[in-house]
Formats: sequence, C-alpha cells, structure tokens
Amino acid sequence: MLRTLACLHPDWILAGTAAAWVSGLTSTFLLLRKFSVAATAGRNPYVEHGVRRVYLTEEETSSIRTINGFRVCGIERTIFDCARSLPLTDSLPLCDKALRDELCTHEQLVAFALRHSRCRRARLAMRAISLASPLSESGGESMARAVIIDLGFAPPQLQVNFEDPVTHRLFRVDFLWKLPNGFSVIGEFDGRQKYVDEALRNGRSIEQVLDDEKSRESHLSIYGIGLLRFGYKELKDPESLRILLNKFHIPRAS
Repeated sequence: MLRTLACLHPDWILAGTAAAWVSGLTSTFLLLRKFSVAATAGRNPYVEHGVRRVYLTEEETSSIRTINGFRVCGIERTIFDCARSLPLTDSLPLCDKALRDELCTHEQLVAFALRHSRCRRARLAMRAISLASPLSESGGESMARAVIIDLGFAPPQLQVNFEDPVTHRLFRVDFLWKLPNGFSVIGEFDGRQKYVDEALRNGRSIEQVLDDEKSRESHLSIYGIGLLRFGYKELKDPESLRILLNKFHIPRAS
C-alpha cells in the first residue's frame, strides 16, 4: 500500500507511523491504519481521505531521508509525531527502538520536543520521550514498562546485572525494583522474542534457554530476592497485572 501511494504521489513525504515503519522502528501493521504525510512550508499536497497532514519547518526539510525508495521525515520528527498521537504502550517501544539502534540520542529527542512544545499534544510526546531508554531489549519489554507506568507504579531499573551465586557468571534481568524495606523484586517479561530471536539466545536452543532460566531462578532464591514473571496475557488484562504488582509490593510512582 505504501509503495503504491509513493508511486502515485512522488511529492509525498511519509511522516508519523508510516515513517516509523519504513525506518524499521516497528513491524506492527495496526499502526498503519492511519498515517501522515508531511508538507514543507508553502506547499499543500493532496492527501486521500484518512491520511493526516503535518507541516515541516524549513530547518526540518534538511533531515528528510530516502529509505528503500520512500521519502520520510527525520527521525526526531518521526518519533515526536508518533509519541504525541499514540498511547504510551505504542509510542514507548518506538522511542526505545530508536535509541537502541542509535538512530538518535535522547538529548536530540528532548531538544526537538522542547522546540515544538507548543504543538498539539506535545506533552504526550515529552512524557514518552522522557521515559525512553536504549536498555530495553525488545518491543515487548517496552510495552510492559509502559503498562506498568500507566498503572501508576514506579518505573523499574532496566537490564541490571547479577552474579549467579553458584556459577559466578553474570546475567541480566529485565526489570528491578528496590523496595523501601530494603528488599528487591526482579521482573521478567516472558515475551516470545527471547526464545525465538537467535541474537538473544546467544547460540542456545530454546530448551537450553528454558533450562538456564530455571537454574537462574533457583540460584536467585539464595539472595532472597522476589521474582515476578508476567507476559502478554497480563498486558492484555492490566487489572490482573495491577493485582500482581501490588502483591509484590511494587512501589507507586511519586
């Protein structure tokens, strides 16, 4: 669909979710139900019904890129428009992915949002950008963090290293909360990516990944640290996740 529209309208510059999709920030087709095209100052491109239009400043035109034959907005503009038009569960994975892939820096995203602070829904964009982190290893982890934050809980620390008390090998946990009583709770998001992505498996089979997780959890009990596991099932039912987080005494956001 995008390829056809790009051929029919060569003056179009893809913006928002369409630019994010072409830039590799998301593979979620649902975000393309509505998308935006950009216009430079003094131009008013014809757009079809259901296609949004955004306007670029003269300064922003220098950041227009061509990716696989598509003309798209600069990465800062793309992230900003997505973050102010999407819920946090959709926008935070895009922000995290841009930082993780080093397409821009956090400082650049913040600076862009501040320069456009008078735009409609700019506060939503600033919220998502301020929460973004390159440490989130997958879209599922980013979405989980967004749901946790939307529920009013404190954002966790990400990708914290622990030493296995038995093997003395280092491993990372997805989330970590330090409780006011001095105890800690580890959060592990059980998404499919850590099992099917070869890069995340580090050459291990799925069975080896599962066995390693069981051993790791057993050894973590030596530290007396709570372990909270959840997955997409809980993300689709935030109330069940709220109950789970409360049971583990996860602190509320200040």
